[in-house]
Amino acid sequence: MRYSIQKRIDIKDLPRILPKRFQGLVDPQLENDGTVTVIIFGGEKVIRSSQVRSVLKELSDADHTILAYAYNLTAESKEILQANRVQIYTERDWYWTDESYSAVRSYRSERKL
Repeated sequence: MRYSIQKRIDIKDLPRILPKRFQGLVDPQLENDGTVTVIIFGGEKVIRSSQVRSVLKELSDADHTILAYAYNLTAESKEILQANRVQIYTERDWYWTDESYSAVRSYRSERKL
């Protein structure tokens, strides 16, 4: 999983730091002045809860708004992010659980053999 964390970004700079694919997801309701931390999950992957937990460990000191941008997230990932008051923005909103996504990935791997 590729990801980046941009800490203490001026909200006005958000469109500049986001990849083009996520720029249409910028919420116009965000205050124009303030500081945010931005998590960007790269690639066209579904992000599972174990991956979200790993990233959030790096943000234990965040004392301001956190925004997360991803292609798609499992239900468990969304729950964890919401419990940590992270605002979520995704390209897709297909429903996956950690288990269902892992099962599909395993099945596809077996079929390639």
